[in-house]
Amino acid sequence: MGDPTEEATGRVYAPPQVPRSDTERRPCLLGLSGPDQGRLFLLRPPGVLLGRGPAADLRLRGEGVSRLHARLSLVNSAWVLEDLASTNGTRVGSKWVHRAVLREGDRLQLGGALLRFDWMDPLEVRFHRQMHEVALRDGLTRLFNKRYFMDRLRAEVRHAERQGRPLSLLLIDVDLFKRINDEFGHLVGDRALQAVAATLRSTTRREDLVARCGGEEFAVLGRGLPLVAAERLAERIRRSVAAMRPVAMGQQALTVSIGVAELDRALPADPATSARQLLGAADRALYQAKAAGRNCVRVALAGTC
Repeated sequence: MGDPTEEATGRVYAPPQVPRSDTERRPCLLGLSGPDQGRLFLLRPPGVLLGRGPAADLRLRGEGVSRLHARLSLVNSAWVLEDLASTNGTRVGSKWVHRAVLREGDRLQLGGALLRFDWMDPLEVRFHRQMHEVALRDGLTRLFNKRYFMDRLRAEVRHAERQGRPLSLLLIDVDLFKRINDEFGHLVGDRALQAVAATLRSTTRREDLVARCGGEEFAVLGRGLPLVAAERLAERIRRSVAAMRPVAMGQQALTVSIGVAELDRALPADPATSARQLLGAADRALYQAKAAGRNCVRVALAGTC
């Protein structure tokens, strides 16, 4: 899913370059709120484009961000912010701006995205990277955690409804997980969860959001994925997990039950309500899969969201 610290080099992301010294400070943008809270973007000359569209160098996920919202450029040793005729405008501090020279600590608002322009040395960059990782990731599986998943779910529902694109949700539960812990110990149980997480990473697409939502339950949010394709993905996941044979578990197979649902865009609602409906439909489908004997996939019927 990518490192939460990103560096923009023209139109292409590249790994952060090692500064010439441990004290060299570098320009960056730090997300202060919304879906990009905690994200750290390191800046490099000659400049970067900010927006939510694919042509942007730094893609911001806040509401109200235009596809190409603003440009940051290095001009005569100063970083200059220029609004690109965005729909909702650009602020520096409390002032609407078309063009502004930035100072350290300035707060930038692009639509619903709030960022701080700053300079950081490598230790500060490392600290923010680690804190963002802790805030986003589950410690055992390194997948996204439930809090981040729920934030992204609401944002993705808004995006799907605005763009008229499909959005599917898979809820995945490891079958008889308590028995695994009881018979083989919690260390083996942890390894089983890590194995399932690895399978999810290898079978899903880069654009899918994969999270551990607690205990033995996982979730996959499929952007642009219609229900039929989501069911096929669920079957691939189920078969891949069933094909594993963890050595420490002897002859006991590791299996999962999966519930699948698609966002029903024919029933307009506010994003929070739509997200709850999608979760509820996938959860009911998961319950049906477990009631059917486990190690199977069940799909929510149309209109059940």
